[in-house]
Amino acid sequence: MVNADRCMQLLDVPEEQQIGTTAIRPQWPEEGLVEFKGVSLRYRPNTDVVLHRLSFRVEAGQKIGVVGRTGAGKSTICLCLSRIIEIFEGNIQIDGVDI
Repeated sequence: MVNADRCMQLLDVPEEQQIGTTAIRPQWPEEGLVEFKGVSLRYRPNTDVVLHRLSFRVEAGQKIGVVGRTGAGKSTICLCLSRIIEIFEGNIQIDGVDI
């Protein structure tokens, strides 16, 4: 019954926000410019903010490294870039499209 209960819980998972870029620009992303503008994120609505108004720009073709101590937010940046976790403030743009 535990397995059936887990399957039923999946029905209550909220749907992620749609960005609808492929209908407008089927070849998106064209270059790869990534911009974080004032991004704030928390893992759940009732937890503390883990990214506070993060802003940076990565030019197309540029290689970067993200360094920091344990718990600094390195993996969290990747999670919000891939939209595994939704941000609650600011925006992330890839080639000018707000994801």
